[in-house]
Amino acid sequence: MRNVAIGALASLFLTGTALAEDLAAIEVNYRCDGGVDLPVVFLNNLSPDQLAVALIEGRLVTMRQAVSGSGIRYVAVGDAAPFVLRGKGDDATLYRGEDEAEEVLTGCKARE
Repeated sequence: MRNVAIGALASLFLTGTALAEDLAAIEVNYRCDGGVDLPVVFLNNLSPDQLAVALIEGRLVTMRQAVSGSGIRYVAVGDAAPFVLRGKGDDATLYRGEDEAEEVLTGCKARE
């Protein structure tokens, strides 16, 4: 169900966008501590923004790529709570607050 919801949102988002042939939508399903799933679709090559859509606490949250010293960093945009997704390689952590003060999901590993 979660994958269907995220896939549907990505499709709706792309329907209103001029599709470039080199657009890459990459779906990553993270399994976090406590067995919690964090599905994310990364929408790359949407110049100038790189976006992601994640299912967080039962809501679809749009995130925009932000500066990161190493790895990835995506920050929620719009009305969503200020979530931040950080990751490197197959590992990720979800924080609440742009200052990353509260860890929401930890120990997240990309599943194959």
